[in-house]
Amino acid sequence: MKLPIRYYRSLLLTSAFTLALGSMPACASLITYEFDGVCSDCAGTGVGLLTLQDYSLGTPLSAANFYSFTYTSNLFSMSIASPAQLSNIMGSLPDTMPGTAFVVLKDTSATPLYFLSNSDGSWCAGTNCTQDTGTASGWASAAPEPSTQLSVAAALLAVALLLIPRARRA
Repeated sequence: MKLPIRYYRSLLLTSAFTLALGSMPACASLITYEFDGVCSDCAGTGVGLLTLQDYSLGTPLSAANFYSFTYTSNLFSMSIASPAQLSNIMGSLPDTMPGTAFVVLKDTSATPLYFLSNSDGSWCAGTNCTQDTGTASGWASAAPEPSTQLSVAAALLAVALLLIPRARRA
């Protein structure tokens, strides 16, 4: 029995859609929040990038939300590049951005590195939170990770291309 072309097209469309979804990151909701703190002991500002997954503003932070964190100033830099390097996370980001927040991050190194921002705007970073300090800070609005946006766009493009009817040849 010979199957109609529509059957093969549907099978191809379903396969492409399944592959596109399967190639997307396991967590399709990575969002990066930016910390900016005015330095008391360093020049300029300290900048942190906290990437979280499946997080809602105003709710408590948990290890399940953590994806990565980096902090940099002219005096000190630190990175917690993966959840495996995270020892502790506490606090929450504000319901509305920009705003101050109580956030604590600690890595797993032998001499633990800390990052702390307080609701009053004070903050610190480093070994025992002593390498960088400041009295004014804030967390900026969230931005979806570019890789997440590209994966979704690629999947939608693949499906759209398969749905375009092919011109019939005479």
